[in-house]
Amino acid sequence: MTPEEISLINLASSIILTIVTIVYVILTYKIINQTSEINEKQRNLITLPHFKCKFVRMSGKRKFKFVLINYSDNPAFDVDIFLVGPIHEDDGSVEDFKMKYLKEPINLTSNDDDFYGISDRLLFPHFPSKTQMFEYMDFPIDCDTFWVYIQYRNVLKTNFSQLFWFVDNGKQEYSLSTATEARDITEPTPRLEIDIFDNVNDLVKDAPHNLISENHEKIPDFLKEFLSLFSHSVNRGKMKDAGFLGCEERGTFEDL
Repeated sequence: MTPEEISLINLASSIILTIVTIVYVILTYKIINQTSEINEKQRNLITLPHFKCKFVRMSGKRKFKFVLINYSDNPAFDVDIFLVGPIHEDDGSVEDFKMKYLKEPINLTSNDDDFYGISDRLLFPHFPSKTQMFEYMDFPIDCDTFWVYIQYRNVLKTNFSQLFWFVDNGKQEYSLSTATEARDITEPTPRLEIDIFDNVNDLVKDAPHNLISENHEKIPDFLKEFLSLFSHSVNRGKMKDAGFLGCEERGTFEDL
């Protein structure tokens, strides 16, 4: 074998070895990434809180007891609860509602489906495991349905959420719609925050609010209907005869 042939063989061997090394590095990188993603998901699942909630009609048609239960072994953090009781224009126009029930003029309109609503919000920095919280709520108008959106973080600070849709079934406790858990609640979701739109008309106070993603992430499609209702709702604290209604330091906690 000539020196030239030996050189060519050595060169080919080097090229093959380089290619094999590159392929090995790429495959190893993919495996590490996949393993990291699996481990992250496993850690999230292990530390994931899980909530149930109830809407119970109390004495009188317009007083309700809202119950939120963390039945998992994991505490939740930064628990943010948004509730909306929808009202259809057929049951009372939005203009009549504003005139009859609101303390002050508010730029409230109905959405494309002719719904507007009354909303509320509760905030808890820490929600212990195996614990339930209840809060009594008065509404000036009887609502046939209620939407409840809950977002929370696990101990790893990953954000998750659950959406509940309650329907009046003629009984004391509202029923959960079959659409309530039609998604994988173990998948993280963007954190939402309230965006207040300032109205240029000084006579119109507290223009409608909206929920936007904290880091400008895409909002999941399953929230579209709820977000439409929330952005066309007014807080319960704006009702006539309503006292101060903050978001924090509300609710009564009990161990399960």
